[in-house]
Amino acid sequence: MKHGLLSAQVSAGCMLFIHRDCTLQLRDDTADCLLYAQLAATKKHDRFAASVSWSETWVAAMTRFGYVLTHSECVSRSARELSTMTVWDWPSGHLPAFFSHELFSEAGRLARRALEAAANQPAFGLLTRQALEAVPQVDQPLLQRQQKVVVQLAVLGPASDLSLVTLTYTSRHPLSADFLFEPLPANDVIGNVEMRFYSMSMMEPVYASLRKPIREALADKRAGLCYAIEDVDHER
Repeated sequence: MKHGLLSAQVSAGCMLFIHRDCTLQLRDDTADCLLYAQLAATKKHDRFAASVSWSETWVAAMTRFGYVLTHSECVSRSARELSTMTVWDWPSGHLPAFFSHELFSEAGRLARRALEAAANQPAFGLLTRQALEAVPQVDQPLLQRQQKVVVQLAVLGPASDLSLVTLTYTSRHPLSADFLFEPLPANDVIGNVEMRFYSMSMMEPVYASLRKPIREALADKRAGLCYAIEDVDHER
């Protein structure tokens, strides 16, 4: 998206929304750091089989690369407690005080609009490949095939404030590109929905010393793991 309050992109399994007042340097640094931290976490733990350890390693990587963790909160609810809503509604209804409700709501409107206008754009394809566990192909079409989801939704504020939620749950059925906004019946969710909320702020002097090696490490990876979200309807 080129206009409006937020722009958006997908960085591996993270959907990142960026305030229009952020500097270009901050945008690039945050996107790189988010991607690099995901890759660092995945190198140590399977994103789906060990999602708690993966999330903890991701946080450790972010702080090591120069982000200060100012607040965190974990919410675990059964799908029945959350009622039948969309996946995006789950964190929206449990945002902690340190999250900007206004920016998160605007991010949801942007994502929904872009998905409805162009669901086949590369960004959403990347998100489904990274955030949805691969489901083996089977010959029995009636066989239920559960699928785990580990997706991150992040909003970068006008300063260096980063608000992010890691959302984890398991669906009884394989999901599609519109999994964030397609209502998911409570009976289709196995176990609890886990939501880990974080508030972070970048210490630029710390990250500055790591900027070059991180950029170099991502040089041959960024093209396939980072895509802008095209807000087609807004552009018109």
